[in-house]
Amino acid sequence: MQDTLQDHHTSISIAGRRICIFRFADDIDLLAGTNTKLQDLTGKLTQSTGSFGMEVSTEKSKVMVNSKDETQAVIYMNGQQLEEVGSFTYLGGSIQRMVLAGRKY
Repeated sequence: MQDTLQDHHTSISIAGRRICIFRFADDIDLLAGTNTKLQDLTGKLTQSTGSFGMEVSTEKSKVMVNSKDETQAVIYMNGQQLEEVGSFTYLGGSIQRMVLAGRKY
């Protein structure tokens, strides 16, 4: 995983700390500021896991956008476009797209 993230620099920060991935055991959540960067990171992840004989499930993999712009996520993994969701569960907690005054954030 360290090799996969070595050259990835994110524009996302939480409490002033730059974050590009949440991971615990076999749960991995990738974070990126653009579709292009997320697609690149997703490709690196599938390539890295494949080199160890593992495969990332495209059925379980989802994409969530949290942006001030009306942005749609178009991310592919193993030739399949990933489903975009408005929320997901990570380590038992719900992470939801922010909505303020009718706009998605």
